[in-house]
Amino acid sequence: MDLLTDVVAEVLREFGVETESGPVLVATVPTQRGSVQAEVDVKTRSQPLSPAEAARWLDSRPAGAILALPAIPRARGDQYRALGVNYVDSGGNAFLSFPGFRVQIEGRKPRVTLESGTRARPASTNPAGLKVAFVLLVDPGSIATSHERLAALALVSKGTVTYALADLRRRGHVFGEAEKRVLIDEDRLAKDWVDGYVRDLRPRLRELELRGPGAAWWTRNWRDAAVGVIGDGAALAELGADLRPDRTVLYGLPPWQEIRREARLSRDGEASVVLRERFWSGDLLGEARLVPPLLAYADALADAEPREMTAAGELAARLGWGWAR
Repeated sequence: MDLLTDVVAEVLREFGVETESGPVLVATVPTQRGSVQAEVDVKTRSQPLSPAEAARWLDSRPAGAILALPAIPRARGDQYRALGVNYVDSGGNAFLSFPGFRVQIEGRKPRVTLESGTRARPASTNPAGLKVAFVLLVDPGSIATSHERLAALALVSKGTVTYALADLRRRGHVFGEAEKRVLIDEDRLAKDWVDGYVRDLRPRLRELELRGPGAAWWTRNWRDAAVGVIGDGAALAELGADLRPDRTVLYGLPPWQEIRREARLSRDGEASVVLRERFWSGDLLGEARLVPPLLAYADALADAEPREMTAAGELAARLGWGWAR
């Protein structure tokens, strides 16, 4: 599959829709009446179909077909829904309407953008590719593992790993083949990753703000790294920064039910806990309670909170990160 097809397949899986590649991408939609198969027509083009083009497309396709594009603006999505077109884009904006199954999402940023012609952004710098690069930076030895293993650690598809590694090789970060692959110039990759994370990946991560215990409680009592990993200011404080954060960020898997239950989090009152979507497998960090220093540093830049940015700079200096800002 090409990059756009691979990303579309990943997005559909987020909705519980499995896909199978072949001459065309086929989606298996889990409706209340049983599974329904639908053709997914992936179109790599810089502009979405006009309403007239979409109407002609709809007439030429079997019932239930899904139109997939790099990006579908909100206004164009309104037009597609009025026509009865099922659609999805690389960001997860979607309208899927089947008996007993319905998805409608708007307002997400695309994961794949097109430059001149039909060239997509480099596969290691789009949000899915950044997840693969994160795994490699946190566990450099994973570069020699199988594509299947890397995909499991990064919570992406095998195809995403294939494209990301090829792009990293082109950029001079990967040398060798299979189990003899090695990662090269990790400092430059880390700097590029932080920039990409702040710009493209972090804004896409789901979050939920709730009321709960203060930061001291989490660092003293929270031990369930399989459920939630402590990040942001609380992680910087545990890593040696002179900080007293007024909120606690935990990385976990939405809808974060175990964290909410075990810590008795509530929607009532002033929010002091942020639950943020974890974008790596629990196997990557094992029993570590804190996010890796690289992510704590990147989140400080993303939050742009002066005290945390200062603490992140001090952390980078202690670790000898000459590439850091």
